[in-house]
Parts: sequence; C-alpha cells; structure tokens
Amino acid sequence: GKSPDENQATQLLERLRNEGLPYELCYQKAREEAVGGEEGLAFLSLSPMDKCEWFCLESDTTRGCLRGALAVTLTPPGESRRPIRLYNVHFPVRDRSQCDFSLMLFRLLETEYNPSVSQIVMGDFNSYFSFSWPVDLLTRRWPWRTLTDPSFNPCATPDLAGDGLLHTQYERLPPFLDAWETSHPLPPVGSHNRAARPVGRWWSYRAQDVRAGYTFLNPVGASQHSSRPDRVLLRASVCDVNSSASTHLPSGRSHPPPSAVCGAHLFGATPGQVLRRAHHGQIGAPQDVHPTSDHFGVAVSLLLHCTSPPSP
Repeated sequence: GKSPDENQATQLLERLRNEGLPYELCYQKAREEAVGGEEGLAFLSLSPMDKCEWFCLESDTTRGCLRGALAVTLTPPGESRRPIRLYNVHFPVRDRSQCDFSLMLFRLLETEYNPSVSQIVMGDFNSYFSFSWPVDLLTRRWPWRTLTDPSFNPCATPDLAGDGLLHTQYERLPPFLDAWETSHPLPPVGSHNRAARPVGRWWSYRAQDVRAGYTFLNPVGASQHSSRPDRVLLRASVCDVNSSASTHLPSGRSHPPPSAVCGAHLFGATPGQVLRRAHHGQIGAPQDVHPTSDHFGVAVSLLLHCTSPPSP
C-alpha cells in the first residue's frame, strides 16, 4: 500500500477483527518501492505486544534505511509468564549484502540477549543452500576458526576474524536452532554444490534431492535453485530447556535446546501456481485483496512453558 492505512497487514488486521479475533498489529515501513507503494514488516498477535521497535541494519546515504529488523516483546498467557522477543527480518538478495546484514543482525541479537528471555527470529532470509553462510553465523554451524577463514567462508573478513567481542559471543552464547530442521531431521545429503563444500550439508542441485520444507520453488532451468529462504530460528530462555538433552557447538561446548518444537509445516498456494497466475494477469484483480505470495508460509508450533526454579 501507499500509506499505513492501505498496507496488507492493516487490511488483514481488519478482516481478523471482523471475525471476532482481537489481534494486535505492529507494522514498520521498511522502504519505498520503485514501482510505487512500500515494503514493510509486521507482527500480528493475540497476545499483547510490548516494545515494538525498528532496528535499521542496512542503509545508504541517498535512500536512508533499506532493511532492518522489526522486534516485539510479548508475554504469552500461562503460569510461567516468561517474555519472548521476536524479530522479523527480510534479508538482501546479493551475497555480500547478506553477509553484512547477517553480521549486523548477529550483533543486535547478542546485544539484546537475556538468559531469561527466549529469542525467535523469523522471515525471508533469501538464503540458498549454495550460500548459507549468513544463516550459519546465527546457528553457529561451524567452529570460529572455520567461519573466519576467507578460503572457506566468502563472508569472512580480517575485521571479522579480529573481533574479540564477536568471537566471545559466538563461542559462549547459545546458538539459534532452525525450527524446521529440528522438527524434520533429515539424513545428510552429499555435496552437489559448485563450491564442493563438505559432505553433510542440506544442499542439493538434483531434482530428485528436493526435500520437504522448500518454501521457494524455481522451475527447471532457472538461474536460481529451489531452496528454503523462509526460516524460523529460536533460542530458548534458561527456563525453557530440557536438561536431559543438549545441543553441541563446534567448539565442544553444549547448550540445552528449546523445550520442544512440536511441529512445523508449510501452508499456502503452490508457488508454481501463483507464478502462472501472475503470468496470465490473474493476480492483482479487485477480488485479490491479499495477493498470494510466491513463497509458501511456514507454521511452527513451540512449547515454551517453563517453571521457575524454587527459591533457595
């Protein structure tokens, strides 16, 4: 939309409330689009939202802020009353820009880290399995020495390797877990990517290796491969853990995982059908108040109930 009153988030909020659902909205315009209108990020919640904040993570001198993270804090109902901090992001498309954006996001998340508050990062990471380094930084998939090796990680720079605070945060603070990978563990697939990266990753360039969870499907022969850009990453608070299991970091340290990822599934129209509809001019008609996305949506169920330890 061209104004806050016309954007899709506001329209969806109105429709939900007309159905008797008392949702709240947090919306932030991110940037103006060249074709008119604007791009923004939003949260809709049945739980009261506090501290709705915008953090600019990418900008230039002429257009100002281009991309960032929209953050809200909410406290779900229940006895635990432990707050959750949520972040909505939309990563850039180009590789180098993704590297820079991910580093800025990492610094924000570690600055805001509080052991008593769960953090959930969601959105369109624009990530392809052939270039997963921006996500790897958040999930701590590689040891620090590997992550900062320019011959292995194209995002690595001398400034990154020499950042003592970043190194400490990377090694000592808990990693983010990918909700889809946690809910749908897959056997390792071979390395079919152009960079001949190590075996054991989730990449594939063969049609028969397409796995469940791909939210963006490109046709055969397209310059970009089908992938899973839409992620939900989470880091549980101290009380939201199961002490009987742990997640091991590359450094050998371990951190407990979330209480439970109860499930994750995709929803929405088949992206291929959406693209065909768009090609034939069938999207954008008055009846399409909310044009269907060319991505699948991701729905994740989390169990974050906890009981505070007894007082000494």
